[in-house]
Amino acid sequence: MVTERLTVDFWFDPACPLSRVTATWITAVAEQRPVDIRWRVMSLSVLNEGRDVDPEGDEEGYLWIPARVCAAIQTAYGHTALGRV
Repeated sequence: MVTERLTVDFWFDPACPLSRVTATWITAVAEQRPVDIRWRVMSLSVLNEGRDVDPEGDEEGYLWIPARVCAAIQTAYGHTALGRV
């Protein structure tokens, strides 16, 4: 049995529904195992910027807004606060 605490860097896109499902799962794991989650924000829109076809279909860039809000929360209040969001 693992007794030492593990830290997991969890990267998520706040506009992605699959990120939400996976975040719920890792939170449940952390409640039952010695795991600390370090929440990190990323944006699939940013990663796909400059491609000929936008896979998210976000030509106006609205999907950047949730990532920017989460990045501001992380910067101002830290990883724990971001996880609560």
